Amino acid sequence: MISSSKIFLLMAVFSLSIPINAQDSEPVDRKGHLELSPMLGLNAPTLISNYSNSSLEPSIQMRVGYNFGVNVNYMLTNAFSIRSGVLLNSKGFSEDNPEFSGDDHNRIAINYLEMPFHAQYHFTNRLKGLNVYLGPYIALALGGDSYGMQDGEDIEQVKYIPKSGDVKASELAADEVPIQLFDFGVSAGIGYTLFKNFTAQAGYSIGLRNINNTIVDDTNMGMTREADDFKDVHSLFSLTFIYKVKSFQLLGVGS
Repeated sequence: MISSSKIFLLMAVFSLSIPINAQDSEPVDRKGHLELSPMLGLNAPTLISNYSNSSLEPSIQMRVGYNFGVNVNYMLTNAFSIRSGVLLNSKGFSEDNPEFSGDDHNRIAINYLEMPFHAQYHFTNRLKGLNVYLGPYIALALGGDSYGMQDGEDIEQVKYIPKSGDVKASELAADEVPIQLFDFGVSAGIGYTLFKNFTAQAGYSIGLRNINNTIVDDTNMGMTREADDFKDVHSLFSLTFIYKVKSFQLLGVGS
């Protein structure tokens, strides 16, 4: 089986192999233009964990996910822009399954509705077509699932349920794990206009909030879990393709 990291690397190499023709893709003056672009890509998500107050030692790895949405970019000048949009982002991780042997493992997929707020710089002259971006994001958890693979077959194990704040153990079913309803973090990346209206973008984002809830034991069954003992934040590499479908100048703005 091809690993998640190998699939992601192959996609990155493919994007770099596309002939570059950025110089013919943009108008001479983009100042004041609002650009709308659908976007679609692959993710390589995982978690950064700190279980220093716990005896658990997680074996967390990357998995393959996806992202798609709409990108909105407003050109302040020909070099600077601000952008946002709405993105469905598949995050999560994979881990070795101690219950099974061989290549069997768990795959955890957690979906988020995400809104970035980026400042973007567009290079000109010799580096025309190249851009870099940086900024925060906010995200709303939509839920997720965990699947274990045994003998080549997927076995559903638990569901990840978005909850706000502390959670009472009595509110959870046996196959439910709570995660924080809201997340936020920082993302950055680099993009290049490969040909007319078509841009490939490589990015990285890291969460700044622990996604785990504190579970309050109100059942006297020893189900208490302090969030501070199990700290997990999202970490994600992405490769996204953006196609500009509309660009128009706002009334009274620009030259």
